[in-house]
Amino acid sequence: MSYGHLIGEVVRRVSGRTLKQFVAEEIAEALSADFQISCHKADFGHTADIVPLDGDQTGILPMDQWGELMLKTFTGPIVTADVANSDAWRAADIGAVNGHGNARSLVRLLSSISLGGTVDGIQLLRPATVEQVFNTFCDGPDVVLAEQSVRWGLGFGLPQTQTVPFVPNGKRCSWGGWGGSWATMNPDEDATFAYVMNKMGGGLLGSERTSTYMNIFYEALR
Repeated sequence: MSYGHLIGEVVRRVSGRTLKQFVAEEIAEALSADFQISCHKADFGHTADIVPLDGDQTGILPMDQWGELMLKTFTGPIVTADVANSDAWRAADIGAVNGHGNARSLVRLLSSISLGGTVDGIQLLRPATVEQVFNTFCDGPDVVLAEQSVRWGLGFGLPQTQTVPFVPNGKRCSWGGWGGSWATMNPDEDATFAYVMNKMGGGLLGSERTSTYMNIFYEALR
């Protein structure tokens, strides 16, 4: 809810376009990917509603387990499934949290990392930039994520098998979304995988379904 706006302002000052305009014109359209930051009103009809976890609209952890910084981060204001289903949310330009697409479009976009920056002859990133993703910038307990140990590269999580056992060690990066969605990029295998859902699962970093699908994916790569 914070860094998307910060990155969006950098993009606006450099390009003169909002983040959603830049992503649409320079990335999604270039790769013919059905992905938007925010959502055009004409597409509301085929946009799935988020279905909350039974008894827990936050889909993260019971709030009595939230530390001080986690509480400040996720309650500024708190976002529930009902909010994410509203027309106002879908129309907003919130780069970190309201991308609309499907698993196929995420794979299309993120394969630029798995493939060294170029997809079907279209270069989105320089190879040297892609390499920066896999340099460890911080490693240790994340006070926002309930003190779970996380290893961060540039913009993505790197393997930390104690916290995220379904992403094995190696040259790979990944990150998940609200309710258990997940994407992983694997340059050594030229492989990208994404899982999205509308029925939320519980947990901060993936869900039981996330773990199941990711384990199947990595088993298939062996």
